[in-house]
Amino acid sequence: MSLAELPQTERSISPTNDRWLIVSDLDGTLLGDTASLEILRDWLASCRDKIDIAYASGRLEYSIRQAIDEYALPTPVATASGVGTEIHWYGASTRLPSWPQVGLGSWSATCIREILAELRSLVLQPELNQSAWKVSYYAHDLSAAELKSIEYLLTSHDLEVDLIYSSARDLDVLPRGIHKGSAAKLIAETMNVPPQRVIVCGDTGNDRAMFGQGFRGIVVGNAQPELAAVQCPATYHATAHYAAGVLEGISHWMSRA
Repeated sequence: MSLAELPQTERSISPTNDRWLIVSDLDGTLLGDTASLEILRDWLASCRDKIDIAYASGRLEYSIRQAIDEYALPTPVATASGVGTEIHWYGASTRLPSWPQVGLGSWSATCIREILAELRSLVLQPELNQSAWKVSYYAHDLSAAELKSIEYLLTSHDLEVDLIYSSARDLDVLPRGIHKGSAAKLIAETMNVPPQRVIVCGDTGNDRAMFGQGFRGIVVGNAQPELAAVQCPATYHATAHYAAGVLEGISHWMSRA
């Protein structure tokens, strides 16, 4: 992928970008407390000269845009929607065509639905939560053994998948290697932002992949157990919740630059 795929307004990025890039989840991370979101929003507005922001969410693109409008969120440079399965440069009207990069024959949302249809532990989420690159289920309190069994069932049909399980309820089946972490990495690399100037923020298991990319990380104080347990290098565990935790973590990392 080259800078030619960036919107014209983003192509003047210098070979070494010294701006900070914040890649944040929405629900449960930025969103959840109106008062702290207003404080963070004002603080980010005062730092426009040195900070860019991108959103990485389980929401699909239309829903991210609705949230940006509804909560007056800062305009992002990019979005990684559908748990990172689609990337949009925010000014573009269509997704980045070269993402995701999936091997021929290794992924089929239709086949996944057919194979998993008889598992009573899985309930297909509404169609507005589904896409060509993400099959999502409600699956309450699955054990590690049950998740392994589901993965084996799919891989035995020559499908290359990753299972992302969050909040002991939400199961996303994604193409292997395609997730919020790989999407955030691509956004940062395309913008020429070095890993040490990328800060990722999250609260659940579908954010976990962002914490294994060499970035600075923020786990907000209200995080679910599966993310609160993360002990990756360069991960800051905030005590504050929601947007207040994001601001606490950003302040921590920027003060150590």
